[in-house]
Amino acid sequence: FIESGSDAITTNSYGIVPGVGFRDGEEVARLMSLAGEIARKAATAVSDVKADEPGKNDNTKEEGNARALVFGSLGPLVESYRPDLIMNRRDGVKCYRYAIEGLYPHIDVFLAETMSCLEEVCQVVDALSEFYQEENDIMKCEESLATRHPLLVSFTLGADGKIRNGDAVVEVIPKLVEYSNQKGIECKFVDDNSSS
Repeated sequence: FIESGSDAITTNSYGIVPGVGFRDGEEVARLMSLAGEIARKAATAVSDVKADEPGKNDNTKEEGNARALVFGSLGPLVESYRPDLIMNRRDGVKCYRYAIEGLYPHIDVFLAETMSCLEEVCQVVDALSEFYQEENDIMKCEESLATRHPLLVSFTLGADGKIRNGDAVVEVIPKLVEYSNQKGIECKFVDDNSSS
């Protein structure tokens, strides 16, 4: 994807969730970290493509510099497209914390993908807020603050154009913006037009 000119790639971490059997938080953090590390290596690898080769896209930068952004994928914890199956707030936040902890050192942006309702995204926002608070408490000794990666949100919509729980996107987004701002999280949105 990068060689073809992509400006961003996602980690292969969407399915590292309790819904498919990943229940040990430490294992989730380890696997998320591995997914992030692999994506970061791909984003910073030096291209073998020569700049003067006709028809080739040269995104090459010096070794160690990112050639593409890395989006850390955070999928639904139980099942995609099922707002009726999301975890309660406390458990959901705890699960997302492990995922965030693993991805954080390797990514540029968190990507909450295929979210089916406001509560699901609020769990991600709460987990990010708690993570940054804890990181900042630890880093106070060093007189610096943890870099806050933005959160990109993708809602999945039904054929009626509404989020899977039946709420209108135009009503949910302002609520999420307000909630994210209260928690100190920069939130962006992507429209997922899937109707499957």
